[in-house]
Formats: sequence, structure tokens, C-alpha cells
Amino acid sequence: MRVLISAYVRFPNALAWHALEVCRGLHAAGHQVYLLCQRNSPLARWSEGEPFPVNRDLNLNRFDPLDMTRGIAVLRRTFREFRPDILNPHCPPGHIYFALVRALEKSDAPLVRTVAEPRPPKR
Repeated sequence: MRVLISAYVRFPNALAWHALEVCRGLHAAGHQVYLLCQRNSPLARWSEGEPFPVNRDLNLNRFDPLDMTRGIAVLRRTFREFRPDILNPHCPPGHIYFALVRALEKSDAPLVRTVAEPRPPKR
């Protein structure tokens, strides 16, 4: 299985740790994993030296139109090259971007959201 995982957090927390451990576990089980994380984040540092591909060069937490367009373009290219079977964003920017790229690429890959909030999801 090919799993595309994202976690765009700027500080060390359980969500970032969980995303990295999911990547490690899936990779150890023989799955292909690709991690997307925020530039200069603790997760970017923690993932150095991992045996799976990691893109540490995006910042999807910015809402500048140029950054958003660049982020969508990079995600579309990653999507086409990696061809994921499952999309697993670990925080809201990834949810939005993955859903958009999934629609643009006309993919039926399931979008499995992982959230670290105790509040129930809203529409």
C-alpha cells in the first residue's frame, strides 16, 4: 500500500510524534510511505535519516495566494509521482489541500483524517 501522510505543525507535540510513528510502523510493515511536513519544524528534524521519502520544504500554514498555489502544484506533482492508495493528513491544512488535490487529480484514494482534538467533527 502507498500512503501519503502530512503533518504541518510548527512545534513538538503528540500529533507530530504520532505522524512519524505511523510512517515508521507502516514502512516497517512493508508499505510505501511518503511524509510531508513543515519546513524547519521539529518533525522535519526528527524525520532526517528515515528510510522513506520526506518533503520538508513546504509550508501549508500560510494563506498567501502564491504560497497556496505553489503548495497545490507541489502536492499535485507528488500525487502524480507517488500515486498514493491512501491519503492521511494529520492536521487541518493537510485536510483541505489533500481534498482539493484529490479532486483535481480525479482520484478515489480514501482521505483518512487524523485529528488531535477532543471536539467532535463538524460539517
